[in-house]
Amino acid sequence: MIMKILLVDREEIKDNMVPLIRSDIAWDLFFPGYPGDLPQGHGRRAYPFSNWLWDELGMVGGYLNKNSGKVIFIATPQLSDSGREFVLRLCSMWADEIYIYEKEENNLWIPPMVNLFHESDMDNAEKRMTLKDDDGYQRFFMPLIGPSRSFFRLEKISPGNSSARLHSHSAVDEYYLLLNGRATLMIGTKSIHIEPGTLIGKPTGPDLVSQLLADRGEEIEVLDMEIWPDSYYTAKDLVSYPEHGELFMRGSGWGSIIPWITASDTRDFRENYDVSYHRNADGSWSPAQFQGHRERKK
Repeated sequence: MIMKILLVDREEIKDNMVPLIRSDIAWDLFFPGYPGDLPQGHGRRAYPFSNWLWDELGMVGGYLNKNSGKVIFIATPQLSDSGREFVLRLCSMWADEIYIYEKEENNLWIPPMVNLFHESDMDNAEKRMTLKDDDGYQRFFMPLIGPSRSFFRLEKISPGNSSARLHSHSAVDEYYLLLNGRATLMIGTKSIHIEPGTLIGKPTGPDLVSQLLADRGEEIEVLDMEIWPDSYYTAKDLVSYPEHGELFMRGSGWGSIIPWITASDTRDFRENYDVSYHRNADGSWSPAQFQGHRERKK
């Protein structure tokens, strides 16, 4: 089925526009302070809106959905060029034809792709999803090419800097592809010189730490690829930073830093699981009495 999506300005909504997705209201909720415009910078800021629109489109559309009609209306606020291209990119994965209601006769469909090397060809939405500072430059590709469990970014790292802290993830698989420049890979206790074309894996499980260093006198260009448990970019993830001596508890409902030095093995915990006591910051314990547990004696 060739499905058509019509984008409608909120001021032009009519009663016969069914089904109608009110992305104009959602935009105000998910992008406060950015009326019709796409926030500059990290792609995570666009994920809540993208996931919401994805779910709404999934209820009324889809290439294998025999219950979907031929036309879906999506109400929008007055959009900037970047805001419009962002919405068009999301909608183009659900329909073969995208039009602005009564204003645009040309099909505005955009393929779900970006070019890593031709930055001069970036559209307005791509340009908004960039960050630049003294240490380097980043382009965020998600959710421009779809909100999913994957989160890709292109990083240009200036000489003398690193891609990130030496770190590991408990819930996020991460892969690096060195596109340009010579770099040093720090992985575990090893230091390895790498050349363009090198693909590095860091799957969850062993909590193996790694980072890339631009320490060979030239800028490096890296495609950083993260695979999350879900598409919401909020999963609970324990991030280890051994050089900094920190454990970072991040994700929905989490937000704490734990000094690594306070961690200990689990033997004492397991041997005294059914008795009451209080664990101190230095790993020792103090007497305590809790209901349903006898007091710890030793």
